[in-house]
Amino acid sequence: SQTKFSEGINYRSQIKIELSGGDAVFTDIPVSLLDKFPTSTKFDSKIVLPSNLTVGLSAKHVKENWSLEFAYDMQSIGWSSYDSLNFDFENAETPDSKTFQNWENVIIHRFGVDFTYKEKYSFRVGAYYDQDPMQEDRVSPHLPGGDHLAYTLGLGYQLNKMIAIGFAYIRKDVESETSLVDANFSAKYKTIANIYSI
Repeated sequence: SQTKFSEGINYRSQIKIELSGGDAVFTDIPVSLLDKFPTSTKFDSKIVLPSNLTVGLSAKHVKENWSLEFAYDMQSIGWSSYDSLNFDFENAETPDSKTFQNWENVIIHRFGVDFTYKEKYSFRVGAYYDQDPMQEDRVSPHLPGGDHLAYTLGLGYQLNKMIAIGFAYIRKDVESETSLVDANFSAKYKTIANIYSI
């Protein structure tokens, strides 16, 4: 029997995305406000996608016709790049929109165990903890957030050296009570997700 250790690191920098000449359509606007909110106008916007740094470690113990592997990933996401969401409208009378977001940098932890028999049949189980990048007083119905712990399960079958079939399941259950201070609004959010993949 033998034990193998592996490590890896991955970094992706921030990416700026610019949108020029987007179409903004306003509906149900009173006649008295049509100069500020015409039926349609163009707009410009931009957003900076966050940087990502991931560090991974694993230990795999192989003995005769089975193996057991433990894996851990830590991912740091630079969400502070998302400080505001802005829309600059072409129509001079339309007030430009600037919504402060002030998201925070977060860390995601992922754990996993893989048991493989005869290098053919695999059983996997894991979990991950994902922090919410949104400040508690800025959560809104369009994007409710919350820290969450998710559980994962997987099965694998190696047909040959070239082809494998895998089944994966993720269960996420998030419940949070937050508020949107700017609008004097508070709410409870509950999100349940069951994700299956082959």
